[in-house]
Amino acid sequence: MSFTNDEVNLAEIRVLLNELGEKLGEKKFSSIKSIGISEFSKVFYEHNLDYIGKPAAQGYNVVLKDLDEFLEYKIKVNELMQEHIDGYVHYIRKKNKETTVKNKVARLFTAINYAKESNYMSRYTDLKKREIPIVQVARKSLHEREYKTLVKNCEREDLRDVITIGYQTGMRISEIINLCWGDVSIENRYFSLTNKKFVTKTKRPRNIPLTSTVVSIISRRLVNRSDSEFVLTERAGRKWTRAWVSRLFKDLVEKVFGKNLGISFHSLRRSFITNMAAKGKSSFVIQKIVGHSSIATTQKYIHLDMTPLLEAIECMDIKDETIKDVKVINSQHISMRNLTNMDGLCKN
Repeated sequence: MSFTNDEVNLAEIRVLLNELGEKLGEKKFSSIKSIGISEFSKVFYEHNLDYIGKPAAQGYNVVLKDLDEFLEYKIKVNELMQEHIDGYVHYIRKKNKETTVKNKVARLFTAINYAKESNYMSRYTDLKKREIPIVQVARKSLHEREYKTLVKNCEREDLRDVITIGYQTGMRISEIINLCWGDVSIENRYFSLTNKKFVTKTKRPRNIPLTSTVVSIISRRLVNRSDSEFVLTERAGRKWTRAWVSRLFKDLVEKVFGKNLGISFHSLRRSFITNMAAKGKSSFVIQKIVGHSSIATTQKYIHLDMTPLLEAIECMDIKDETIKDVKVINSQHISMRNLTNMDGLCKN
């Protein structure tokens, strides 16, 4: 990353500010300690140990080192400018959630305030937390081939079971991890969410039909059943937590597809709804299975790509013998003479 200096005589500005600082009883610029950002992070870390403890102090240390790496270790603390801060914020937004970005920015400006107070940076340096437009990542549903790739690369059988049930039933993550053996009917091939031990989001009981694959998973787990009342537990028999499932799923997605694709565990539910609709199932049926309070909610989840739409429109392709097959013409290659001729044909 490269930065260009403003066409300003910084030396003259420093002289003027030194004079102003003398009048106001401030320290001169000549007394500012010029050190690198990583070196300053060590100083700030030692300072924080007396106030907030080691784990929290380490959090500030990580942010400063991350900033230094982003700036390619070329900028010292007293040389930081607004463009550096803006660039860093834009950079971390590409790979972090907005809450994480806010936390990192807050830590960075706490460190900047300390730098000013401790004379590692001029207190006249005007750095602000500016609002930078957020680039939203579109929520994504998984095609069948992507789902198969994900499952194939999942080494944990317990997590693979959770993913499969999420994709093939459209159940919410909270519904899956709170599913009890009393909610299962293998003979009738359905789960019955009765809201007795766990209340669903819509607070409405519902029965969820099961695919043959899901029935096989439940049958295997029944044979190897632990003392837990929950159907889907970790391999050690512990109950899954929502946070832990989400974390493992995110790590798996990043391993298989890369980062920032808009895929979360909830994408499995979105995929179920989208795939059911693509296969011609009515919104009413889908609504009953996934437990939405209204069909309008179900329809918001449906994201058909152009492939099934293009296939569907072919049924309206009625051949006319008077129309000859022609090649598709690039509009840039149509001359004015062609347009004139075409216009004449249309008039005739």
